[in-house]
Amino acid sequence: MAQRGISAWVLRMVLEFGEWLDAGEGCHVLYLGRRALRWARAALGKHAEMVANVAVILADDGTVVTAYRTTRPLRHWRGGR
Repeated sequence: MAQRGISAWVLRMVLEFGEWLDAGEGCHVLYLGRRALRWARAALGKHAEMVANVAVILADDGTVVTAYRTTRPLRHWRGGR
């Protein structure tokens, strides 16, 4: 996360407001794109753009595998939890 400039606060916001997607191989993605950002905008206010387009990959046990910024979800990510 430090290499990508993603702070612990941004990670917490993605975990709270992000959209759950299936990444395959037993991993899940929390992605804070435009749709999820609409729900989070009231709570985040002017800081909403700081957390936009952040994806967090989680293992089955809830461990953070990686976090990065992306402009759109990958095609193989599937919706649902």
